Amino acid sequence: MKSLTVAIIILLGLVAVQAMAVARPTAVKVTIVVNTHFNGDPAEVLEITVPGCTTLTTTVTDQSGPQHKELGSMDIFTGEKLFDCEGAGTFILEYRATTDLEKPDVWGGDVGVWKVTDGTGDFAGAQAHGRLVGTAFEDGSGITDAWSGVMTLRN
Repeated sequence: MKSLTVAIIILLGLVAVQAMAVARPTAVKVTIVVNTHFNGDPAEVLEITVPGCTTLTTTVTDQSGPQHKELGSMDIFTGEKLFDCEGAGTFILEYRATTDLEKPDVWGGDVGVWKVTDGTGDFAGAQAHGRLVGTAFEDGSGITDAWSGVMTLRN
């Protein structure tokens, strides 16, 4: 009887360890590179390495567009974008980017940070953050944003 009890305890322990292994979040490096046109044309996705996201569309969630503030020579942009990975779900990315208006060539464009604030489908409960580098088109009609960082998926 004692050995049966020990065997049951060991079996329950193994089941608990297996359940913990299955529930462990997965952290992955992600990259999204998007050309955004200021005239309202759809954004062009140049690169995406988000798991399960082979087709991506992006929308500005705040219809007034990015919020903009000047502090001396610093130009600060904040905003949110909705990334839709079609069948895999969506996630909302919040960002803050800064440009030095007096020395735009020093930084090569905007630099900033981002984080995921909400998600659906495969991205429900996801956590993500990283760095943003934006480079304006030569003619000023848009910007190429490169988002890189780490995403932790809960599913």
